[in-house]
Amino acid sequence: MTDLLTFTITAETHPQEWERMWTTIQALCGDRLCVDAKTGASWQYLCTQQIADGYWYHCFRHAHYPKTQRREQLFIPFKPSALQLESVHLEV
Repeated sequence: MTDLLTFTITAETHPQEWERMWTTIQALCGDRLCVDAKTGASWQYLCTQQIADGYWYHCFRHAHYPKTQRREQLFIPFKPSALQLESVHLEV
């Protein structure tokens, strides 16, 4: 199994990046949360993860995305050098 670097960004720790993440979802989907009328499901931020050497992404999931009526994942590209990262940890 490959080791992955993973960390979490919050509105308190990195407000500018937090806003950029949600603004990107709004630009892609037309709405920041995309709440499903039937289930109440919306986009959820999971983590920020190095998926491949040098490539980082903010990872989101939606349990029942209204446009497709199914579970969806969204990966927003990220450059960690743009932030001061105090809470990076290794997950195996």
